Amino acid sequence: GSFRLLPVEMIAFALFFLVCVAWGEYVETPFGRAHPDCVMSVPSGTKAEEPQHGVLRLTFSNGTVWETRPPTHCRESMEKIRQARHAHKHPVHKPHRLGAWRDFGGWRFSEKIDNFTSSISVPKIPGGSGRQTLFYFIGLENLDDRASLAILQPVLTYGPQSKDDWIIRPWYCCPAGVHINGEPIGQLKENEALPNGIEKVSESEWHVWATAHGKTTVLKCPDDGRRWNWAVTTLEADNVMGCSDYPNENFVFSNMTILKGKTPLTPQWEKHEESTCWSVKVDSPKEVTLVRRQ
Repeated sequence: GSFRLLPVEMIAFALFFLVCVAWGEYVETPFGRAHPDCVMSVPSGTKAEEPQHGVLRLTFSNGTVWETRPPTHCRESMEKIRQARHAHKHPVHKPHRLGAWRDFGGWRFSEKIDNFTSSISVPKIPGGSGRQTLFYFIGLENLDDRASLAILQPVLTYGPQSKDDWIIRPWYCCPAGVHINGEPIGQLKENEALPNGIEKVSESEWHVWATAHGKTTVLKCPDDGRRWNWAVTTLEADNVMGCSDYPNENFVFSNMTILKGKTPLTPQWEKHEESTCWSVKVDSPKEVTLVRRQ
């Protein structure tokens, strides 16, 4: 296809740029805070990849292709995080000034994971300060290889960027240093079940997806030979003033399935607890509950 954007995509990028500029010096993402230059929103069905060092290529569902070279500071920021992750044996996400994974279950596999699916439910709208951003997600990360750091995440989000409502959308961090997020699904109802997943559909391609009230949003990502071996069930939060900024209920990652090829795996979830508002309860290999402390 030609290397240009269709009008609808141009409008989407323009609107997202305005949101980023209005938000200030950073954008909150489920992989920490990022500069607005380094965050991009794309329509469902888009494939995001880095065909050569420092080049971001987007292939839209109609075959149109667009390429750009993001600012070098985007790649430099991600490289600092990658180096920090490899420098610590304990894989807790604590990059300087990049937010925090507050409470999560994690499992480090000795080989590659090919599929990770789950079901979550929409919580009540939280009260509190009104400034908080909350991310709940399953994720896959290539924690132990020397390829560029990446994480695939279908993310349930609440906060100012979601207009103080719940939305769910796929994320891929970070080709050419850019945090790519797919088309959001909104108007979610309390207790609505949300199937979501991260699936290897061929030797070269992954799909990160989520489904709500009959609609599915998909973000396509390359495999690039990465060793996807760390699975997580996570709450990430930013601008939280106190426990009242969270929903006053437990959050459950249920019906989880992790595969190598077509073979089911049995994860041994490790608990990571950082906040005073939650504890992590491993119910079974298929279920992890974030327990809201009263």
